[in-house]
Amino acid sequence: MFVLLEKAVKWGCEYVDVELGWNALKTDALIKNKGNAQVIASWHDVKGEMKWDSDAVQERYNLASKYGDIVKLISVATTFSDNFACQKFVESKQSHKPTIAINMGPIGQLSRILNPVLTPVTHPLMPNKAAPGQLSVSEIHQSRALMGLDTPKQFFLFGTPISHSMSPTLHNAGFQALGLPHRYGLYESSTVDPLKEVIHAPNFGGASVTIPHKLDIIPLLDEVTATAQEVGAVNTIIVKETAGGNQTLIGDNTDWLGIYNTAKRALPAAVKLDNGLVIGAGGTSRAALYALHRLGVSKIYLFNRTHAKAQALASECKFEVIPIESLNQLSSVNLQVVVSTIPADKSDLELPDHLFQGATPGVAVELAYKPRKTSFLQQAEKSGWASVEGVQILIEQGLWQFRSWTGRHAPRAQMETQVNSKYDA
Repeated sequence: MFVLLEKAVKWGCEYVDVELGWNALKTDALIKNKGNAQVIASWHDVKGEMKWDSDAVQERYNLASKYGDIVKLISVATTFSDNFACQKFVESKQSHKPTIAINMGPIGQLSRILNPVLTPVTHPLMPNKAAPGQLSVSEIHQSRALMGLDTPKQFFLFGTPISHSMSPTLHNAGFQALGLPHRYGLYESSTVDPLKEVIHAPNFGGASVTIPHKLDIIPLLDEVTATAQEVGAVNTIIVKETAGGNQTLIGDNTDWLGIYNTAKRALPAAVKLDNGLVIGAGGTSRAALYALHRLGVSKIYLFNRTHAKAQALASECKFEVIPIESLNQLSSVNLQVVVSTIPADKSDLELPDHLFQGATPGVAVELAYKPRKTSFLQQAEKSGWASVEGVQILIEQGLWQFRSWTGRHAPRAQMETQVNSKYDA
């Protein structure tokens, strides 16, 4: 066992679980050389003899606290009241090290629901539970909601037109997969004035923001993240609960992450990003420009039918953007990334073939997601370029929104499946 633990430390595992009562000398050596790994010092009373109000449990806690960055004490519930004794013990240690305290067995499931730190969970796809009484993440969240420990929140998409948006499908699939009690819906408005009351409602959990509100929403918020300030637009509202029970509304931007991550995955390995192009100068183009900047593109060109609008946007960026009057100016430029931010139903722009005739095929990124294969993507693919569909970006940026709202990693597989299923239908 210690050979495995030593390898875990060398391999950079974030946490290693060390059972108290193992070889003391080897345990001391492991702790001394743990590096950046966090040690979970564990004690399992599989016989159920340990009582949470006894001197014995305090002795175990003191020993675990000596060795571990996190204390883990596991007993067996013989009566339902053992759960309350466990919870009372945890509350008495709140000012100390993070503590995992759980009662095994069916009667002890309440202690798993109440445990706040690294709760061991099972998964529906596992043939057997690793320990008696284990619950899935979804079951724990559902139970906490029924007990009133997790308050249902309402999330929205703000903007217009939004009636055909896939965002409700995306986020409600995530809430359902994790057993969270929240709901996501549409709130369509042409101005931000009606949103003032919505964002200050007690059950408001957060929102996605689309055109035409990505700039106008900013004055209604308490804070804007440094990233959103650099992008110059907000597409996500995060609600942060303060100690006094008040809410702080924070504006962020995940659009750029959707573009950045999908483009990076689609780009050929080790390609040198000399030149990139963004087509369109609307609200989403700000995120596209920032994504190319973060990708490390040396020269970022910006084209818009109204050249003055492209010039104005370029002047607002905190990094160099080169506005161009005609795409023919790039006839001798080898592009590696081209991003279209023009809505598909409004685009009748014919792109010159030379945009996709570089020495090495690049990646074409489409932000519109209807139809799935726009004429822009079809043209790029004919020249051997990789393509990123708008629906992929919708999903990617939404996964980051979900995480910022819930503090949980988004269940990507379930969310992608639901969106693609509805999209294809």
